[in-house]
Amino acid sequence: MQKLYSQFVCSATTVNRTRNNTYSGCQMLIGLLVLICLLAVPMLNGLWQLWNSDKNFNGLMLVPCLCCLILFGSRSVIVSVRPQSYSLFWFILAISVTLMLLSSSEGYVGLTSVLFVASLVVLSFAALGTNAVKTLLGPLLFLLLMIPPLHRLIGVITTCLQGFFSFVAELFMPVLSRNFLVRQGIAFWFAGMDYSMIVAPECSGIRSLLDFKVIASFFAVFDRHNLQTTFFLLIGGVIVALILNLARILVAMQLKLHGLEDYSMGGWHGFLGIAVFLISCATLSKLSRFLKPVGSACKGEGK
Repeated sequence: MQKLYSQFVCSATTVNRTRNNTYSGCQMLIGLLVLICLLAVPMLNGLWQLWNSDKNFNGLMLVPCLCCLILFGSRSVIVSVRPQSYSLFWFILAISVTLMLLSSSEGYVGLTSVLFVASLVVLSFAALGTNAVKTLLGPLLFLLLMIPPLHRLIGVITTCLQGFFSFVAELFMPVLSRNFLVRQGIAFWFAGMDYSMIVAPECSGIRSLLDFKVIASFFAVFDRHNLQTTFFLLIGGVIVALILNLARILVAMQLKLHGLEDYSMGGWHGFLGIAVFLISCATLSKLSRFLKPVGSACKGEGK
């Protein structure tokens, strides 16, 4: 009996010691996280200016909030991680933070953002060890989506999307309008109209693609998909973005052709964009739930 009591006391002490180490590791992680975020204030200010300088980048400001939501949903798993400290990671952390400060002083917002995320990843490894990889690596890498793409790349993709949607919309014109005459590039000519309708850069869908990329990545990380289902989820996000944007272009054209041009711009156009965004969120949520058991089955077969 005394032997059983001794074993119970020993195991309880070990559990308490493990919990104390975990909580101390989490406290250290939070403290250093706050410190790194304070050092990255100039970078965050630069990102804020980039997000507001182009309407295509407005949705990227949701990425940090969504990352916090993912981490909050995984808080129980994070607390249960058994910390393992590695001196090598602390050395790498010092280097990454130093490079981040140097890049920030030179005004390189994109590079500073990458080094900021790298510092957070190294910090999680230094404070909690490699056991935190599965829990923290996905949400932290998700932060990379807050970095706006290069304007040149956005310009090239926008031009390609304008041409693509103009070509596809032409296929529907004979069915949707008897007054359709011809398409010239991104311009559509109709009988009885002395002006053409064009697929403007605002209608190219580049903003939808960026937003849908964030939404699809969020569901991939939040629902903890594997690489295979994440790939299909991202492809699904692109397909949904293209289909909904094509539908919005065709609806806007029909409104103009029937004398309802006021409903194709201004507040109504913004409302249509919000409706498309909500439909995309619901669609990707359903797709994520559909792919989740598929990924689990593939993982089980791999074992």
